[in-house]
Amino acid sequence: MIHSIRPLVDLLPPTDPLVPRLLPLVRFSAYAYAYRYPSFSAHEPTFEPPVREEVEAWLADLEELERYLVQELGLID
Repeated sequence: MIHSIRPLVDLLPPTDPLVPRLLPLVRFSAYAYAYRYPSFSAHEPTFEPPVREEVEAWLADLEELERYLVQELGLID
C-alpha cells in the first residue's frame, strides 16, 4: 500500500531512536489510504471510526513525537 507507514519506518536502522517513536503511527495508514482513495472501497482497508478516547491518545502520542523532534533533534519548531 502506497500510504503504509510501516515500510517507511522499516527503512530506518532498527537501532535508530526514532523507530519506537514512529511505530505507533503505523495505525494511521488505513486512514491515510481511506482519505486518499475515498471511492476505491474494494481495496480500502476497513476500520471502525475512532472513539474520542482513541483520538485523545493519538494526539498525546503526536505531541510527544513533536516534543522529541523539537527538543532532541531540532527538526521542527
